[in-house]
Amino acid sequence: MRMDDSVKNRRDKVIKEVLWILGLGILYFIFVSITGLYIPCPFRLVTGYLCPGCGISHYFVHMAHLEFSEAFRANPYIFVFIPIAIPYWLFKTHQYIKTGETKYSKIEIVFIAVALVSAIAFGIIRNIH
Repeated sequence: MRMDDSVKNRRDKVIKEVLWILGLGILYFIFVSITGLYIPCPFRLVTGYLCPGCGISHYFVHMAHLEFSEAFRANPYIFVFIPIAIPYWLFKTHQYIKTGETKYSKIEIVFIAVALVSAIAFGIIRNIH
């Protein structure tokens, strides 16, 4: 079966985007490993509170070193969310490459809404002392 040009173009576009993201992530990882400096969270700088994403950089560095308990401590929400989000992203990416479809079903919209609400709830809960 021959792949048509539109499928090849979408596949190539996704590959380029993923390679850019991976490349930037690797460069950031090398920078952090050498300097110990992380990008500060603008929300935390302004408010003094941890946002739902605070600790993501530390999470990925710990995961790269297979330090799972430290990764969990850096950001428990991301530790649980990433293993759910990656298969979903792979499914949507495959769907996009094959069909060009980018619409979301009702169940997907509910899934995304639950993810956003739970991220916000995590952000609030992690700041309660």
